[in-house]
Amino acid sequence: MHNDSISLPPGFELLATSKTCHNQIMEHHSKTLYTCQFHPEFYNKKLIQNFLKL
Repeated sequence: MHNDSISLPPGFELLATSKTCHNQIMEHHSKTLYTCQFHPEFYNKKLIQNFLKL
């Protein structure tokens, strides 16, 4: 995997971090918008199901 990282954009709240990347999962304050820095498709089905419940 790559080691790219981004800054927390305006209007977003940080939901998850890791040792390798501080900004892992973010949620927009006023829009139904989530973003993740990791690749959920490389992990497991349960992780994706939990992410979709957000």
